[in-house]
Amino acid sequence: ETSSQVRQERTLRRAQCGPCVPLLATYGDATAFEMRTLGEGAAGDGGRPLLFDRVLCDVPCGGDGTLRKSPLKLSRWSVAAGLGAHALQLAILLRGAALLRPGGRLVYSTCALDPLQDEAVVSAALQQEPALALLDPAEALPPETLASLRYSRGLSSWAVPHPDFETERAMYRSWEEVPPAVRAPSTAPSAAPAASSGPPRSLLRPTMFPPDEAGSLALGRCIRLLPTHAAECGGFFVAVLAKRAAAASEPPTAPHGEGCAAASRRVPESLSRGGAAPGAAP
Repeated sequence: ETSSQVRQERTLRRAQCGPCVPLLATYGDATAFEMRTLGEGAAGDGGRPLLFDRVLCDVPCGGDGTLRKSPLKLSRWSVAAGLGAHALQLAILLRGAALLRPGGRLVYSTCALDPLQDEAVVSAALQQEPALALLDPAEALPPETLASLRYSRGLSSWAVPHPDFETERAMYRSWEEVPPAVRAPSTAPSAAPAASSGPPRSLLRPTMFPPDEAGSLALGRCIRLLPTHAAECGGFFVAVLAKRAAAASEPPTAPHGEGCAAASRRVPESLSRGGAAPGAAP
């Protein structure tokens, strides 16, 4: 079994422990996830892409916020690892935004405190998807949760380290300062780098830097949970985004209860045992 299959089986077991809406667990490339309605014609027309009311992008990250419970991670931590996660995180967030229906909400989260994996990713997504808007914690969270939650506001400025920071000790405040030798080649902003070819993912990208209009993006609405907020607290980052009115190119939202087919890999039989029913949740 792969680690993805193990995680999906764990998801199903946990869902069966309490009341749950119909659930379909899938595994696949989150940067290309898609589900479609069943074709209506005799031969099948491929169906329409499904949009979702709620999307959670809990993305792979450097995990530096979990050092309190997993101190051994510190020995494996590196600047390059954090830089390498940025492009993949942005690609997943943009895909999640494309799957979100107008009026829906998306949560982007990491267990990292590195702004290149947090505010930089959210900032880049907001610039590339004008229909998205950050929600203030007072609007995104229930009052009783907000009243008891200790958190810090998101950052609006940060520096980007050289990929070989351990030896170079260089930090950059803008893309213009970055030497050509450590710039990633020009690619589609939302494209995650290939794992098997091309330049190292730790090369620097324009999306890693704070934008000139950082204030207008309201990055202070992001939520930073710091280890200093409580004796047993770890580090965590959360951004809640809402999607405004539909753009002309967006597919229609499928009616609730309409049949659907996953365009990603089929779920193994071992993942569907136990009475789990299909639903529409990425």
